[in-house]
Amino acid sequence: MLLKIIDYKLPVLIGVYAHEKEQKTELKISLEIEFNGEKAAISDDVADTLDYDKVAEFLEDIGQQKQYDLLEALARDIKQGLFSRFVLISDVTVSIIKPIIPQADIVSITY
Repeated sequence: MLLKIIDYKLPVLIGVYAHEKEQKTELKISLEIEFNGEKAAISDDVADTLDYDKVAEFLEDIGQQKQYDLLEALARDIKQGLFSRFVLISDVTVSIIKPIIPQADIVSITY
């Protein structure tokens, strides 16, 4: 099964410039999470599936843990953290949008 969370708004201290280290930037995080949901499909029980509320809680936690210089580092921490917390996950794609460069609508990275 595939769970998608699109444009989750997450304030994070991220960037290499001084002003980015002082004020949080609202990032948009999108996740595509492949997981084994067969048991949940049969049982119709949230305890047997990947609970997207718990994924959201994880994102909030990771957004508060530390200051990041690079989107790449945050994307890696999100991906590794999801694998370590949720045993049903078989694959994850993390996309992060940082909307701050005046000449561009967005800057993004996919990991």
